[in-house]
Amino acid sequence: MKLFVAGVIPGILLAGFFAAYNMFTAKMNPSIAPEPDAMGDFTPLTKSQIYSGASIIGLIFLVLGGIWGGFLQLQKQQVLEH
Repeated sequence: MKLFVAGVIPGILLAGFFAAYNMFTAKMNPSIAPEPDAMGDFTPLTKSQIYSGASIIGLIFLVLGGIWGGFLQLQKQQVLEH
């Protein structure tokens, strides 16, 4: 559990610092991140696209939440992946 948290917290911090660096750099030099073109027509998502995305997100929450919450041990988590 401690090793899992020791890997997640630095990853979240690193992602946050990377996003902040990108926003700062784009603000200082707007030519490297120009404004996006006007978006075209919006097409709503189909049910299969929604179910596909929800299942992937659900699996991520199931595995990471199970490890973090102590419901899954790492050996059991490896069985879920195979």
